[in-house]
Amino acid sequence: MKDRHLFRGKRIDNGIWEEGFYICDKFHSYIGTCVPHFDEYDNLCIEHNFEVDPKTIGQCTGKRDKNDKLIFEGDWYIGVDGEAYSVKDIHEFCCFEDSDNIEVVGHIHEDN
Repeated sequence: MKDRHLFRGKRIDNGIWEEGFYICDKFHSYIGTCVPHFDEYDNLCIEHNFEVDPKTIGQCTGKRDKNDKLIFEGDWYIGVDGEAYSVKDIHEFCCFEDSDNIEVVGHIHEDN
């Protein structure tokens, strides 16, 4: 369950999905690969962190699909019954879905 604290978001500058920790301030949302810190002037330092569209941010469920792909909020998946579903609530998903038998096929923020 170490992946449970990962987040994913789509970068504003180039549309690439980033995975890491989530931080935000009053005006921006970031996915980062290093720990943010404050400098001596109380400015947030976010090197190696990427500004993302806040509407695309989703938390990892801590589970993987049958192809060993991490499952995040907002993912589309094919359930054991062959129907398509989206992960809307990670807590509900974690309690009730057998992730070993599902396949992630996209994300609600992707153009399909």
